[in-house]
Amino acid sequence: MPASQFPSGNSTIYRIDYRTGQKILIVEGRVDATASFNLDAAIRANIPIDEIWFNSPGGIAVEGPRMGKIIRDWGIPTRVPSGWWCVSACNFAFLGGPIRSVDEGGQYAVHMFSATRNDIETGRTERAIRERGQAGLAASLTEYEESSALLATDQNDFMIRMGVSRRLLSEVMYQQPAAGIRCLTQSEMRSYNVVNF
Repeated sequence: MPASQFPSGNSTIYRIDYRTGQKILIVEGRVDATASFNLDAAIRANIPIDEIWFNSPGGIAVEGPRMGKIIRDWGIPTRVPSGWWCVSACNFAFLGGPIRSVDEGGQYAVHMFSATRNDIETGRTERAIRERGQAGLAASLTEYEESSALLATDQNDFMIRMGVSRRLLSEVMYQQPAAGIRCLTQSEMRSYNVVNF
């Protein structure tokens, strides 16, 4: 995925576009820790919105479903236009649309989540190891495993509520290494009900 496809920086960018004659909320860039809060604010400030378009490499895993729930609550269709990407946490935000489409040439790319905690919390693990040695490492790993299990459960619940086959998680996302991504074909997106229009 070419890095030039996405805006630079570590934050999600929201902007309104009228290029199609409709009012489009463009969501671009990395999904950061404030993405769901800022998405809701952007929607509130610009209602009515005809569609939300995504171009994002993903980001913080728990923010994707939060964004998706907000989109579903507002009832706004979602789209990945041709030449744009929706990866990782963006996948779940996109699934919030009651009507979802990925244009020919748009990329909906999935992978297994790689972490459930942000970079700041990672420092907590290092401190625990320094301060408590093996016991600190064991406690940190237990916490990581528990948070991973909770995230997987939340992702399953979210996908079912959005009308998407949970087979997408078991057959594709959780089979794809976190270090790599897999772009779904149009046929696969229809099969898993990722797209429904």
